[in-house]
This record gives sequence, structure tokens and C-alpha cells, in this order.
Amino acid sequence: MMKNNGTMNSGMTENGIVNGGVAGSGIPGALPMETAMPENVPVCDRMMGKATLAARPRTILLVHAHPEPTSFTRHLVTVAERTLAGQGHTVLQSDLYAMQWKAVFDADDFPQRLDTQRLSFIDESRHAFAQGCQTADVEAEQAKLQAADAVILVFPLWWFGMPAIMKGWIERVWAYGLAYGYGDAGNAHRYGEGGFAGKRALLAVSVGGPEKDYSPRGINGPLEQLLFPVTHGALFYPGMAVLPTFAVYGTGRMDASVADRATMAWRQRLENLFTDAPIPYRRQNGGDYPDRHVLADDVAPGQTGIMAHVAGVMDSSIPARSPLGVQDGPAGPQKHASATRPISPQP
Repeated sequence: MMKNNGTMNSGMTENGIVNGGVAGSGIPGALPMETAMPENVPVCDRMMGKATLAARPRTILLVHAHPEPTSFTRHLVTVAERTLAGQGHTVLQSDLYAMQWKAVFDADDFPQRLDTQRLSFIDESRHAFAQGCQTADVEAEQAKLQAADAVILVFPLWWFGMPAIMKGWIERVWAYGLAYGYGDAGNAHRYGEGGFAGKRALLAVSVGGPEKDYSPRGINGPLEQLLFPVTHGALFYPGMAVLPTFAVYGTGRMDASVADRATMAWRQRLENLFTDAPIPYRRQNGGDYPDRHVLADDVAPGQTGIMAHVAGVMDSSIPARSPLGVQDGPAGPQKHASATRPISPQP
């Protein structure tokens, strides 16, 4: 199987955009999912509260990984930058390929070793973070993360996951004491708590294959389940509220009308970045895991696997509803309606 070219996910079916949840994932929340306000708050105040939440200027970190400037992935980045800045937000960026980011996590990440005889990543990461002796590039990325109210990861789906350079960004930047081992308390604060609590996270993924491959019985498996190690693991583990993935399918076969619809759906997701409801992952310390390891017997009885850890999901085969249907365009060189150059067949 070759690397998939990718697109976004914000609300379509049949090789299009999926808005809110991900088609075939079983994750609830087709579009739009809004953050609930307390029931005792008057309706007018609730509406004003949501408007204020959305309108207040925030800081967003945009991390992206694609080496080709004309790729659809890079188009999503450009749209995100302009849309968020247009809302008055501060946009920070980490263009991993342009930065020539060091993807390999190794002994060179610890200039002042605690133990020069044996490399323990946990011990060295704890020491480096606590003593302020990490490498400069890692410290710079951590500063961006800590300043951000939301983090958006934009990437193509390559071999069922993110590019290695972005995985390496997470591995090196997610230090002990910050992303795990928070408060030097081991696993006490994880899955809904931790160093990134209070921040939002969103994946924007370009997928080269057709959506049917990622349907409930599709040969590739549902996309949100494929990305579970990222959304539930890398992002929810340290405390982020993770929004349903935005994915665009069939990016190597998009015509101008499909590209425009995808762009419009992406803008809508960005505009609702601080009001859409996150995926209802179960919190470690929320009562569902009495021993902090395994679900209680009366929680999701009979369910096992990934979807048991998402509240309100009874059947992993239930696809998310999509309000927008888009078909793949014809093969061959396509032009983006808002651009003069052909759309790259890359994600």
C-alpha cells in the first residue's frame, strides 16, 4: 500500500468531507456539536456566553507536516492561518519540514545526562525538564504549546498514521513533568488531566483513499479508530479536550467544486474551534476507572476495545451522520477554484 494522500474531515460522506464526527468511527457528534452551558443559565445568556467564548482572541498553535507547498495539506494550513488571524487570534506555527525538525528521539536530546552509562528516557526527560537543560528546539516548541489555547495538527495520512517527522515532534516535545508524569505524580494525572489541561486539540487530516475504505466495514478501518493513539493517547492523555477529526478523503481526485466545499467546511470548523463539543473520552479520574486502569464492570458492559473508552457509544459500527455529500471528482489534473495552479495529487 502506498502512502495515502490526505484531506480533511468535516462533514461529508462518499469520499468527501466529514463534519463533526468521523464517518464509520462510531464517535458521536456529527455537526455541529456545541459545548453545553449549564441548564440554569438563561437561554439569552447561554447564547451570549457561546458568542463570547468564540469571539475572545486566543492563541492557536498550528503544527503541520508536508514537504510539498502545493499539497492540499498545505492549502489547509493557509486557510487555517488566514481564518484564525481574521478572527483576531494569534497564530503560532511549526512547519516541521521547513524547520528540518529532528524526528529521532535519542541521547542527543539530553545534553546534560543524569546517567551517562544507561539511557533511561523517563529519567533523563524528567531531569532535563525539571533542570531546564533540554535542547533549544524542544524548549522553543514547549513554549509555543504552553502559550497556546488550542493546538491544530495538520498532516497527510501516510501508512495509517501521521508522518514520522510529526510523531518525532510529539516524542521529543512531550516531556516528563509536562505531558506525562505531571506534578511528578506518576500516572495520577492523565486522560483528561495534566500539563495540557484547558487546551483544545484538533486534527486536520488529508486522506488520499476513498471514504468507503474507512467506513464501518471498510478494509482500512474507521479513521477515528486508526487515529485513536493520537487523539486519545498523545492529546487526551496530557489533558487536552480533543475535537472530532476533520478529514478530507480522495484528495488525489478532487475537482474544484469539491475542493471549495472542503475549504468552506474547514473554515466552519475553525470558526467553531472554541464552541464545538470535544469527543467524550472517559476521564481517568471521572469515576469510570475505579483503579485508574480498567473500566468498572457497570460502565459500558459488554463493550471492549477502543470505543468502550468513549462515553455514549454503544456500537462501534454506527457511522457519524453527515449533512454534506460530496463525490470524488474525475481523475487527472484539477484546478482549485481559488488558485491558478493545479491541485497536487499529494495529500
